[in-house]
This record gives sequence, C-alpha cells and structure tokens, in this order.
Amino acid sequence: MISRPPLRDGQFASLGRRRKVATPTIVMVTDNLNRGGLPRVVLNLCQVLIDEGLNVAIVIDGPVDPSMKPPQGASVIGERSRRHFLWPLTLFIRLTRLWINGPVQLVHSHQRGVSLVSTAWGRLFRVRSVEHVHNVIDAGATRKLSYRADAIVACSQTVAAHVRERYPWTEARLHVVTNRVDDQSGTAVRTLSPDPADSLLKIVTLGRLEPEKRPLFAVRLCQALGDHGLNVSFHWFGGGSLQQEVIDAARVAQVKNFHVHGHSDDPARALASADVFLLCSEREGLPLALLEALSLSLPVVVPDVGGCREAVRDGQNGILFHPGDSASSVAALLAGFLKRVPLDRAGERSREVFVNNFALESLAGDLMRVYASFPAR
Repeated sequence: MISRPPLRDGQFASLGRRRKVATPTIVMVTDNLNRGGLPRVVLNLCQVLIDEGLNVAIVIDGPVDPSMKPPQGASVIGERSRRHFLWPLTLFIRLTRLWINGPVQLVHSHQRGVSLVSTAWGRLFRVRSVEHVHNVIDAGATRKLSYRADAIVACSQTVAAHVRERYPWTEARLHVVTNRVDDQSGTAVRTLSPDPADSLLKIVTLGRLEPEKRPLFAVRLCQALGDHGLNVSFHWFGGGSLQQEVIDAARVAQVKNFHVHGHSDDPARALASADVFLLCSEREGLPLALLEALSLSLPVVVPDVGGCREAVRDGQNGILFHPGDSASSVAALLAGFLKRVPLDRAGERSREVFVNNFALESLAGDLMRVYASFPAR
C-alpha cells in the first residue's frame, strides 16, 4: 500500500475561502465531455467547488465538445478524439501523475466503468473516493464490485432508493445531491402562444436522438395529438444515430409540423419558445433539460422514470405517464390536462417547483456536506 498523509476527521469542512494554506485537489473523473446531461453535471460540480475556493482537475479519456467549456480554474487532463482501448490503464496513470505532482485528497467519479477504476486507484493510494450515480441502470456482471467508494452520491431521491434496494451494502455511505441548474429565466424570455385551441401548440424536446430517448414515440404522439383535435408544432433539438430514421418516420406517417433541428447552441432559447416541454425516455436520472424547463415556467410532460417524478406535480405543472403507455393514451392525458389547467397557471407552478427544489445555489452546500462526512482513516 502506498502511503499518503491520511485525512483528518472533518478535514473537508474546513476547505474553501477560509483556508489559508494550499488546498488539496478534488479530481472529477469521467469518460468524456461530449454534449449531454452528465458532462454538464460534472461541470456544474466543478464550478461550485471552484466558487468555494477549491482546486479542481477533470480527468477524462475522450473528446471535449467545444460547447462544454470547463469553468475557469479547472484543468482538463486526458482529452483525445476517441477513448483509448487501454483506457483503464491510461486513467490509472493520469491519476497517479496528479498524485505525484500535488496533493490529491479526493477523487469524484462518474460512469460505472470509470468509477470501478477510480475507486480501486483510491484504495491503493489511500485517497478518498466518491461515486456519482446518474441513472438506474443495473450493473450486470460487475454488480459485486459496484458502489464500493467511500461515499455514493445519487442524483435524486428516486435513484437513491433504487441503489439502496439493489445494493444494500451502500446504505451507510449513500447520499443524495439533487441535480440542479442555473436559472434560465434571466437568459431567455418565454412568450406564451395564444389559446392552443386556436393555434399551434408548440412542444419542444431536448435530447439525443438515440433509442433510449424514444424519439419514434414522439412521432407517434404528435400524430395522436392531432387525432385528439390538437394542432401541434413539434420540435426536437438534439442529434444522434436515429436522426434520419425519425425524419423519415414523420414523413411516412404524414405528421405535419414535426421538426428535427439537430444540436442547439442555445437550449434556453429553444425552451423559451415552447408551450410545453416533453420527454419520452425509457430511462433517466434527473434530466437537466427538465429542470431548465421548470425554470422557464414550462408545463412538462414526462415519463415516470428515474427522478422525473420529483420535478412534476402531476396534474398541476404537467403530467407523468407510464413509459409503457401508448402514444394515444399519453395524447389523451395531455389533451385533458390542457382543458383543465391553463398553460400560464401550469407554468407558474413549474417555476415554484424549480425555485424551491432545483436552483443551483443550493448545490455547494449539499456537496460539501458529503465531503465533510468522511470519518478519519
């Protein structure tokens, strides 16, 4: 075992602006910084730690999308055009080099494979480890090795309940640090459409065009909404492997006003133009796009997967549907909701939910409480 000075009890409680000596480095580890919710969570965590006066490094083994700009003061180590086939070894080497060059007191990992390597590295080098759980995917063959870090952080209460049920050995080390986002209301002005009965109801989705996001379900839903007498203009922002298939499906089904825009460089503006925000996913953690929609006072229509239910007051600021429901059933739910609840009132409720539960300002306190919870070794 390689020896390093052990953490003192409650050491992390003293880190931050009040600390006068050189602070240890917090290392965020993930596979890449491509477009997506998980890399954005990583960058949000880095920003709040830097705001607390901590040194932060990000270790990856993959690309960095130009839109995913790390916060000032956070160094990125390991950028490459594609993941190396020996990535566990390269990750291990990068962490070791960081440890040699300066005090690494905590490694905070994201993604299951990355976390397995980071936790093993931390055990060898006597560095505290945190594993961040973003979704409820089962570990499969690696189940017995999973979630062995010093602390386990779930992105929502629902995800934490899943981890607790299926991996009971995590109970004493399991924490919830709810996903949070910047308030988008100051960067984009939302304009409500007129009465949807007399005009196009604009529905917007932000997400990758991949099977787990179920974009083909969105095509069927758009068609079903027309059958329920709603004039709909549907807009999907995001790219992916199913892009052409979705475009072709909408054309073959003769679904009018179904638009696929590709990646948006201004997602807040895309959301602000909507009347309703929609997700169709078969699995989620707690999607950032959903939280941003709440901040912009959007009614939301989302499946009851992952932590989505924590952002929806069913029948008040939107509707939850079962992921196995048919497009016709979801269309009927949405049509009924729009008849009962005016869009502006539902939007006001969304805004309340955001302010009370998901504003970014509370993230630092939640995270630092996890870091302060480690007992002395």
